Amino acid sequence: MRTLLTRPPRRNRRDVSLNVPPLGLAYIASAAIAAGHDIKLIDAQGLGWSWEKFEEYLAHERFDVVGLSAMTPTFDISVRAAGVARKYTNHVVVGGPHPTAVGSNIFTQQGGGLFTAAVLGEGEEAFPALLNWLSDQKHIPLPEAVITPNNPTGAPARIPELSSIPFPARQLLPNEYYRYLLASKKRISTMITSRGCPYTCSFCDKSVGGSRWRARDAEDVVDEIETLVDELNVGFINFY
Repeated sequence: MRTLLTRPPRRNRRDVSLNVPPLGLAYIASAAIAAGHDIKLIDAQGLGWSWEKFEEYLAHERFDVVGLSAMTPTFDISVRAAGVARKYTNHVVVGGPHPTAVGSNIFTQQGGGLFTAAVLGEGEEAFPALLNWLSDQKHIPLPEAVITPNNPTGAPARIPELSSIPFPARQLLPNEYYRYLLASKKRISTMITSRGCPYTCSFCDKSVGGSRWRARDAEDVVDEIETLVDELNVGFINFY
């Protein structure tokens, strides 16, 4: 199935915020490609697309699956994008912090009726498995970290060995468009060296990464830095 992973346009094209790569989507894209799936990644926000251009693209391409990531403060944007995508695709699926935090409520909130399925927790293994399930539901069980309106319970996925995950598919992103206010050079990117946090800050949601701190191998981190410099000519890296 032809699958689109996308970060939708901004609420308003005049909104001003940091324009950095959608690292989570790039990780999911890389894992899905490695599993043999046909993946396209469009960062409509990074490209500065209007909602009209976003809809024109979906209408022209007619993907089988459209995947979105949702955070709670921007869930309304994800819902708007899902509403647009629903007219031109068979399945709209969602992952990220918001569906992981609210679980099956994702299907009855303002996005009611829009989402085919939701991925809970870290999606590098669960999302390719979800694509397999969507293509052959009669013979493949629903992945444990995936919920649907008819199967509303699931356990968030965690990747125990982070260095086993392919580097994010930055080759699918408009890297020349990204900017960071504190960057000393224009060509920027972002990286993570660990996931999970043992602390209990009241303002923080840890539903995706969990409470156990997991570090990547140092060699793996340095290899990714070298890839950014050598292949993408990155001069500034922001570590999350």
